[in-house]
Amino acid sequence: MDINEALVHVFNNFHDGTVSNWKGDMKILTLTIDCQYLATRIDKSYNKFYVKLHDIIHLEFDPWYNRDDIHNIILKDLSKIFIAKLEILGAELTNGIVVINFSLFSSDFNFTGGNLALICKKVSVFDESNKELSINQLNELSKNYWNQYDHE
Repeated sequence: MDINEALVHVFNNFHDGTVSNWKGDMKILTLTIDCQYLATRIDKSYNKFYVKLHDIIHLEFDPWYNRDDIHNIILKDLSKIFIAKLEILGAELTNGIVVINFSLFSSDFNFTGGNLALICKKVSVFDESNKELSINQLNELSKNYWNQYDHE
């Protein structure tokens, strides 16, 4: 699986999860993903995961502004992109760039979500105890969660 496929899988598996915190820079950016419904499948006390993006080549956020009089400004500064808690809707590969769609449920900002365009060289996923999970393990965790609803 190449890096773009891995990124799409990671963010699609965290559907409805929220990027609640971040730290780092373009060399290593760590996102805290609050996704209790998956985290508790590892340990009942867990609420979140950590996604490390390594050697970021491209990262920009195209907000969905909620007013027509605001001109579309692309955000490239990490502190501006992740100022709000962004809820993950899904991800796809578009022209060699991973595009992650987010919604935002806060009236404190002048946007309601947006698209994060991302290119990096590596992605790593960790559970709340900092144990690394493979993309296949994360896929399986998510698949098992959603399959429980298919059998009800």
